[in-house]
This record gives sequence, structure tokens and C-alpha cells, in this order.
Amino acid sequence: MGRGSKGRARWANRTTPPSAVFRVASWVAIIALGVEAGAPAHAMSYAYRLYGAHSIVIDAVGKIEPNERSIFVNWWYTLPLDIQNRKTLGWVFNSPGGSVIGALEIGRFIARAHANTGVAANGVCVSACVLAWANGSVKSAAPDSRIGVHNVTVSAPTPDQESAASFAANAGDALTAKYLAALGAPASVVGHLVATPPSSVYWLTPDDLAAWNVKITY
Repeated sequence: MGRGSKGRARWANRTTPPSAVFRVASWVAIIALGVEAGAPAHAMSYAYRLYGAHSIVIDAVGKIEPNERSIFVNWWYTLPLDIQNRKTLGWVFNSPGGSVIGALEIGRFIARAHANTGVAANGVCVSACVLAWANGSVKSAAPDSRIGVHNVTVSAPTPDQESAASFAANAGDALTAKYLAALGAPASVVGHLVATPPSSVYWLTPDDLAAWNVKITY
């Protein structure tokens, strides 16, 4: 098997349970080193940081695109094989959201790797970003980062399709609410996701974060 195909097979089969480097203490120590920025409007970009001798942390900054899976995979296979072969300790997000489909695909990568997730210092994870972040084995946030939710946006291409778009949005709200609830989101967060229109954001409170067992990093 060639270099590229070997790397692809290894990523696709990452189901090994997290080792000691995945412990909460280790994650709390590194999350504060995340990218410090506001909510970037550009397409999501990726970078990695070494952690110890065998692990990496992925910084994910920007808007999530519908084809985010392909964007991430293409970036991943530009990395040296010795980096690909390291365990992915976690993902640190700074994202205004974007595509629900793209976020769900990133969430699958996170869940498959049993990775932890965090929100960068002075950063945000809003809307669709939360669907990816919620897959972390341990979910963290910096004291000055913000996590926000609202309901699903479905745009009607023409006025006569507004009814169909509204139906799709309602169905999307139900599905995303069920998805987050399955990942441990408390009823307060799920309720605000459904009740908050796309033009607004409900920012999770300290009580919401505590109910979701989110670790605050210092």
C-alpha cells in the first residue's frame, strides 16, 4: 500500500479509544493555546499543533462549507505521514457556523477519533459549529469564548417555494435538536436552539455550560 493510501486507511479506521493523553487535565492545559481571534468570516482553514511525542491538536478557524469533509480531507493528506500517524487529541474551533451538512461531517471525524473539542480563547463557536464541537469526548471553552445556537436557516430560491422552505426549516430544527440532545445538550440549550430565530443567537450561559459538563479552561 502506498504512502497516500496507507494514510487514508489509517484515518478512516481511527476507532482506538483515547489514551492517557486524552485525559481532561491534559486537554484543559492545551485548550488555552488555541487561536485568539474574533469570528472569522472566511472559509474554514486548518492548522495543527504538536502535543507531546505522539499527538496533535487541530485548529479549525472560519466558516464551515457544505463540502467541508472534502476540504478537511484534502488538507489532511498534505501533512507528513508522521503527523497523520499521531493521535488527534482534540479540535479547537473559532467559527461563526455555516453549513449544517459540513458540520455534521466534521463531527463524524471528531467522534470517530474520540477527540476532545474546545473553543479558542476570545473565539466563538456559533450555529452549525456547535454541531461539530458537540461531538467532543470532552468539551471545553475558554473563559472569554462564546458558544451560541439558533434554529435552522433554509432559503427559498423563489417566493412560491417559501412554504417548502419553512417546512424544511422546521424539520431541520427538530433533527438538530434531537442530534444535540443525543450528545448531551441540556434541555435549556435544545429549547433555545428551537426558539431562537436565525437572525439572532442564544449565547450559552455558565449554567448551560455546567449542565452540559463543559470544562472551562484557564
